[in-house]
Amino acid sequence: ASICIAGMLALLPSRVVGQQLPQYILSAFSQVEINPAVAGIDDKLSFTAATRRQWNALPGSPSGFHGSIQLPLPFISSGIGLSFMQDQIGIQKHLEVTAPYSYHIDLSRTWTLSAGLAGGMFQSGLDGAKIRTPGGQYPNDGSLDHQDNLLTIGNANALSPVMHAGILIKSTSWEGGIAGKYLQGGQLVYRGSDKDAGIAFDPHVLAHLSYKGYAGELEWRPVVAVRTELTEMQIDAQCFFTWKDRFILGGGYRGWGQNSTD
Repeated sequence: ASICIAGMLALLPSRVVGQQLPQYILSAFSQVEINPAVAGIDDKLSFTAATRRQWNALPGSPSGFHGSIQLPLPFISSGIGLSFMQDQIGIQKHLEVTAPYSYHIDLSRTWTLSAGLAGGMFQSGLDGAKIRTPGGQYPNDGSLDHQDNLLTIGNANALSPVMHAGILIKSTSWEGGIAGKYLQGGQLVYRGSDKDAGIAFDPHVLAHLSYKGYAGELEWRPVVAVRTELTEMQIDAQCFFTWKDRFILGGGYRGWGQNSTD
């Protein structure tokens, strides 16, 4: 199931524009990929990895992988981490590597405030050999002719620095945060093609709120998250149950309006 979509890449007369956020899985357990202020906030080494595959019968079906590691640095009231993301949809493939850093301030015995920054690199690839146009010529000998002077027939790549920032407040039961993703904005132009094509980065706002409660050996945790690029918005509502710190069961509902629900 896709998360906030700010506009699929669309072919325009002279430029490919738009952006789609990475498709994170189990984001409630790997918030450092959503908000860099989470890095090291739990005062323990944490590693998370997940993979996804959806709509398997569809050629070019979405797939992805993400992993993260975070480490507390209590002697300087900080946390650091490393996050890796790979996301592929159709003829596009995105890679992102970022390193978050957060600084923690104890407001009381139970409440902690954290602010974080993350910087890294974002690479986008476009496989022009997989494009098919209504008037194109694609004989069995492998030659390609899209019959379109704007579309590349080979691989095109682009590389750009990225920057994220966030704040988080946390207690033994409550956690809430807000983050800005891709704050650098700007254009990302594909290299390796003589065509004027690329991606426009749209900054996104991601916010979440969660509560942790207990009933004997059972822990329950509802989570609500909002994603928006200030035009479209999507809400996730999830709840997870953990028994004896070993077994986890949960589910969620994602969407905003009747046309974007999962």
